[in-house]
Formats: sequence, structure tokens, C-alpha cells
Amino acid sequence: MIQFQHAETWKSKWLLIFKLWLVYVFGFSAAIFILYYPVIEPNLQVYKKEYASYFYPGNLYDFLAYNAWMAAILEEAEARGPAWLLVASGFTWTIKGYRADKALAWLLLIAGTAWWSWDGHLALNWSIFIAGLGWGWLVVKTRSLWPAMVSHGLANLTIFVAIRILSIFTKP
Repeated sequence: MIQFQHAETWKSKWLLIFKLWLVYVFGFSAAIFILYYPVIEPNLQVYKKEYASYFYPGNLYDFLAYNAWMAAILEEAEARGPAWLLVASGFTWTIKGYRADKALAWLLLIAGTAWWSWDGHLALNWSIFIAGLGWGWLVVKTRSLWPAMVSHGLANLTIFVAIRILSIFTKP
């Protein structure tokens, strides 16, 4: 039987992805919707223009290929890639007993996430920023970029499915 060298590490990364997805779907998304709705509602038309493929009928395969996976891979590489390079390198930098390399990684994550959420996601920048910090946490925790990419893709897919289900019950 084939045994993967770090099977437990893989399992723990998938478990972290699943837990973060649950937090986003049932905790974060609900809170954002309830607390942020007065801001979201006026911006919904802007969001519809920015992300038309989420709202208008189309090919599910194209959505999965581009929006759910390709966009997630590229966005994670761009926004959280520099921090990943730092944490994955094993570089450690200690100042007076404090891990300065972790602080630098978080500074890179916050800067990349802030830039991406305000530059590329105008309608919902605060919620995108908070979601990006969660994906950044995954990068630091796992010292790998792929869990953040998978989690980001699942979040995009969840948004797509939620919009499609809600569109059944609401007027266009």
C-alpha cells in the first residue's frame, strides 16, 4: 500500500480548510450580511457589474474554471504569495526574544490583502479584507499557499451557489 510521507499534515491542512469554510459560511457571512447590509445593498448593483458571472446564468464549468479556481490561485499568489515565501523559507529573525519574521509575514499579509481588497473589490472591500486575513492565517499556520487557494476557491463557489439559490426566491 502507498503511504504518503506527511499524511497527517495533509489531513490537518484539509481540516483547517474545512473549519475556515464553516466559519466563513455560517459565522462571518451571516454577520456581514446582517451588520453590513445597509452598505452592501446600495453597492449590490456595483457588485453585480464587477462580478456578473456570479449573478447571470452561464456555464458552471466556466465559472468553476475561472472564478472559483483560476482567480483564487492568482489572487492568493499575488496577495499572500510574498508572505508565503517568507514563512515557507524557514527564515527566522528574532529581536529580543520576539519572532520578528512572523510579524513581517503578517505585515506582508495585511498589506497584500488591503491592496487587493481595495484595488480589486470596490463594492465589498471590508468583507473581502477580513476573508483575506483568514486566508493569510492559513498561509502562516500551514506554511503553504495551497490551503488558502483551495479555501478561496471554495468561498467563491459558495458565493456562486448562494446567489443562485437566492435568485430562485427573489425577483430579478
